[in-house]
Amino acid sequence: MNRKIIENCPDSIYTYGDTINTVHTMIKSDLGVSVLPDFVIGEDCEIASVPLSYTEEVVYGLACLRSEVRLEVKHWISTIKELLT
Repeated sequence: MNRKIIENCPDSIYTYGDTINTVHTMIKSDLGVSVLPDFVIGEDCEIASVPLSYTEEVVYGLACLRSEVRLEVKHWISTIKELLT
């Protein structure tokens, strides 16, 4: 989605927010718009939600350090993989 937006709106300026609170603050400060999953927009009466018909599949994964050695982390990852794959 990012690639498609950047390719089609090359003159726009892009900034990435690292938290939902940052993105909400930027929107409320009239610094632009954001592309977000609808469930994180919430019930804020100052922010309008515009539904998109974007049908690309979203792929999820787990992230940890490559050097992870803790057995509890490896067990948790194994458990989640069994539940979700």
